[in-house]
Amino acid sequence: MFSRWFQKKKILGWSAVKSGRNGLTGATVLAPTTAGEKPLVLACATVSDSGVEPTSLGAMAQQIAADQTSWVLCLDRSEYRTLVVPEPPVQPAEMEQSLRWALAPMIERPVDEVAMASMTIPTAEAIPNRPQQCYVIVSPHETIARHSTAFAQARLPLAAIDIPDTAQRNIAALLAKPDEGIGLLRVASQGVLFTVTYRGELYLDRYFEDSLLDDSMPDTEGENRAFERIALQVQRSLDFISRSFPFISVDRVLIAPLQRPMAIGEIVAQNVSVPVRRIDLAEVFDFSRTPELADEATQSRYFLVLGAALRFNNE
Repeated sequence: MFSRWFQKKKILGWSAVKSGRNGLTGATVLAPTTAGEKPLVLACATVSDSGVEPTSLGAMAQQIAADQTSWVLCLDRSEYRTLVVPEPPVQPAEMEQSLRWALAPMIERPVDEVAMASMTIPTAEAIPNRPQQCYVIVSPHETIARHSTAFAQARLPLAAIDIPDTAQRNIAALLAKPDEGIGLLRVASQGVLFTVTYRGELYLDRYFEDSLLDDSMPDTEGENRAFERIALQVQRSLDFISRSFPFISVDRVLIAPLQRPMAIGEIVAQNVSVPVRRIDLAEVFDFSRTPELADEATQSRYFLVLGAALRFNNE
């Protein structure tokens, strides 16, 4: 997994946190110990009306901290940018500097003022003659420093920083069948994210901002029109995958747990060319220690921190 701003170490699980409009959410997930076992969600919690601050992190730790686990922070979408660029044909030690040269005209601030991480979009094996591309994620140094300081003041070992795109990718990877490309659509009040994952790798992430999506909005005609626009973008994304990565067959589009009842699943199913179904995260997580996560709205609230806490799948 990308976002190696901090050194990794072998651990038994991860505690993930993310700041959002409802406060700071967090969850601790333990890695499976035997084949076929689901990751165990040990605890989840929300510290209302709080961001990534020492006091709120300390309160979160009291509720979800566990021995032999490390902490990962999932950034808010406003705190980073994701760009797709040609992967420089250089040695790994030279990759970051080469990417900084490439990104200089693409970002608003000097490249030495941002933290950077990258991950390859793997095509070399299936399409050897095509130049390879990569995702590059950039975030201001002051953002990373502010969060790192908050964790240090809370005496919590921040070991990684992640983003919603790959948190969603991690959950999709657990849902996918062998050699299946899988589309996963998450609709939330803070935006709509569609990803395509294949063999555990992220091949497409497309973020749609739609101001019509509000927690309190009823299932109105206007909202349904917004869903039709989203469905059109999902189909265009599937067409893009078919053209750009012909070795990937996306056979299903899955709808992530929803904050409230809405018609997004039905409308997408009417407008895309593959089967669509909603998912229950109990398909891939063990909620025996967190029965509150049987509720769909609760699954939606913790979706990103659960995904961010799946880092052991990529170690």
